[in-house]
Amino acid sequence: MITQRKWSLKASHDKHSFHLRPKAQHSGFTLVELLVALALSAIIAVAAIAALTVARQGFNAVDASSQLRDNGRFASELIQRLGVQSGYQDLVYAGANRGSEFAVAGGATNPIPNITGVDNALVKLSKVPDLSTAYIKRTSATVTERGCTSATDTACANGSDVLILRYQSSAMSDGATASDGSMINCAGFASPLAPISKDDQIVSILHVAQSSNGEPSLMCTYQDSGGSWRTQPIVQGVESFQVLYGIDGFSNSGTSKINQAFDGTQDTVPDKYVAAREIVKTSTPSAPSAAELTSPDTYNNWRRVRSIRIGMVLRGPPNSAVDKSATVIQKLCPLGVNPDIPTDCIDQGDLSATSMGSEFPRGTAVANDGRLRQTLTFTVFLRNVQTQ
Repeated sequence: MITQRKWSLKASHDKHSFHLRPKAQHSGFTLVELLVALALSAIIAVAAIAALTVARQGFNAVDASSQLRDNGRFASELIQRLGVQSGYQDLVYAGANRGSEFAVAGGATNPIPNITGVDNALVKLSKVPDLSTAYIKRTSATVTERGCTSATDTACANGSDVLILRYQSSAMSDGATASDGSMINCAGFASPLAPISKDDQIVSILHVAQSSNGEPSLMCTYQDSGGSWRTQPIVQGVESFQVLYGIDGFSNSGTSKINQAFDGTQDTVPDKYVAAREIVKTSTPSAPSAAELTSPDTYNNWRRVRSIRIGMVLRGPPNSAVDKSATVIQKLCPLGVNPDIPTDCIDQGDLSATSMGSEFPRGTAVANDGRLRQTLTFTVFLRNVQTQ
């Protein structure tokens, strides 16, 4: 192939000699080529941004899911440890009964059981730990008491329960006044002192409330070394905290023993899981009196608890969910799905099929807030006999 070139003459320093060299041609992009290049670049940039956004959302969701699992693991391990401690008595008091020839120091003849609870309630710190006055039903609480700006706020409209656990510290040695530090409260602190009487106990109260940053949290209410009651968050993002109690010797007579004195044969194995309100012996289950809440029959019912079943709903930070297309929060069942009614959650004890039970959110639908949520369910079998 023959290529044509244009040649130019250029004089050298020698005026009598000439050299031939190619003449350069200058060319550029046309307007059409430029527009096509810009369009392709824009498509690539949009695709890259979309891929980066999806990757970031996935990363946020994985990170939030990991954090939720860590929070759930911490909560379950803490509650299991507290449950195992429940009912523990120091060696000096463990074998001594009230009113016997080996009776030891102890005030009440009908002491508060080591495990008690209240359904759908808030804790009134100024009244702790009096079971009859320290707790107020969420449905009857004021906005200020709830700590929420709206009744549909998921930090309040969750029906969370209150769980109260009692146990003693363990003396460093026989007759010592210092404890060995093995028994902790729900805040993780160990009492420095050994118990001085059969009724000298550590009290850990678990419940849900808003923390100072506005997040619903699993709270710990405990008594500090100075005797003052304090509340602090231990797990953030807990929107629902549900508790059922495994009763030993419930009797196999269906629901007829609910709100009655449990009199079945005890074999250390829970026969039925019931809600706190079903343990109270009362003629008016919807509004038991203060005397019924603390009656000997009610307390004896509580002492038949052999296990506790916990259901929780935990939420991640805003925009942590990958799928934000839903307009309302998906219904969650922290205690599991009712095997007889697949569309319904397991209810708290013997409630009607149309009740809200432990479902989250309860009642009316709540707008989707783009948060990732997980449920956590576990059972704690108690180690100590719940008698005094």
